[in-house]
Amino acid sequence: MAKVKKGEYCLNCEAQIEEANYCPNCGQINDTRHLTFGQLISESLSNFLAFDGRFFKTFWTVISKPGRVAREFTQGKRVRYMNPVRFYFLSSLLIIFAIQYQNDAPLVLSEESKETTPGIINIKPDSKEEETASLSELLVSAENEIEKASSFDKIEFMLSYLRFKPKADAQEVLSALFLPKTFYHKFLFSQAQKINGFNNNKDDNYETFNRAFLNKLFWILFFYIPILGLLLKIIYIRRKINYPEHLFFAFYQQAFFFQLLFVYVIFNLSSLFFSLIIIIYAIHLLIALKSFYAQKWGKTIFKFFLTNLLSIISFALFFVLSAMVVFLTL
Repeated sequence: MAKVKKGEYCLNCEAQIEEANYCPNCGQINDTRHLTFGQLISESLSNFLAFDGRFFKTFWTVISKPGRVAREFTQGKRVRYMNPVRFYFLSSLLIIFAIQYQNDAPLVLSEESKETTPGIINIKPDSKEEETASLSELLVSAENEIEKASSFDKIEFMLSYLRFKPKADAQEVLSALFLPKTFYHKFLFSQAQKINGFNNNKDDNYETFNRAFLNKLFWILFFYIPILGLLLKIIYIRRKINYPEHLFFAFYQQAFFFQLLFVYVIFNLSSLFFSLIIIIYAIHLLIALKSFYAQKWGKTIFKFFLTNLLSIISFALFFVLSAMVVFLTL
């Protein structure tokens, strides 16, 4: 390695440093040599390995010793492991990158149609046979039923009206359907317009929504973790463990799950491998719960099934709520 050539002044902040190895003002190394390509590669690799060394150390320990990283992190042994939030962020970015790389992201909203790929939430397509026979019949029906109609029913009335008059504005539709021109009814009309636009664009198949949902997927997954931590806090309420420590465990476990999904998606594996991944993660989670919470196997197995049941239900509700929020904000 070439000898360092020291200078009297720092090249970064121009502070006087004389023979010091590093600038006392900004911390930059005291070396006035011109940077060579070899040095650039060397420094880049050293910085990369210094950052990612802890990632790989954490990754390997999470795999080989379930629950240990979270347990030792809560005990204060933190230098050797990557912060749980940062570890989770990197892992979630991996799975989102894999989905976008494969360009094969599953649809969230889709019309029920033999000609399109079904989505997670399927919307029944409009059927001409089910449409109201005439606009006058629709208006008579609205006059009799709109007062007791729910918000979803009101949107259905608005959609029916828009089938007859696609370019009608809020004022016309609300007046025709005997609805007060309140802020809330105008908001419902804006959603009806949105749905009507999707229904009339058969080539889209809610692609606009699905793209928006994918763009927010990172934050949707992230904001579910506090809910998962709360579930663990409730399930293990008799253990004297602080809520943030449950979060540490949840972050590391979810990160590991994303890493398994990354392998599945990036290599475009079959559904058989997906089933295998679920089994691997389930076994890993069971051992991690036993290691982190240090309870007997009987209690651990019972709480393992309880945790999975509650997390599946809560995530399904959170997923649908997130989909609604994304749709409303389009």
